[in-house]
Amino acid sequence: MIERRLNEGAYRSVDTLYEDVKWMVHNSVIFNGGTSAITKDLRYLLKNLRMELYDLDSCACCYIHAYTRPELWFILPCPSPHLLVWAQLKGANE
Repeated sequence: MIERRLNEGAYRSVDTLYEDVKWMVHNSVIFNGGTSAITKDLRYLLKNLRMELYDLDSCACCYIHAYTRPELWFILPCPSPHLLVWAQLKGANE
């Protein structure tokens, strides 16, 4: 269903895609039960989609750079300035 709608250009916003996945989770709970493997997979998909949409909403330019230029995305400039934050990643400098 989602692949067909993507190919048809039916999604005019990411919100409609998110709502479709939510409906899929809802329908899976009804038809398969709340603890079925299909429902668990769909919940996992919904959780990851939510995180991806959060990243996309934060800065679409950074999001695109992260996937098209992964080796440089953090230093490529965006049209809008970002607040600089320093954070040490887990496992860095070990």
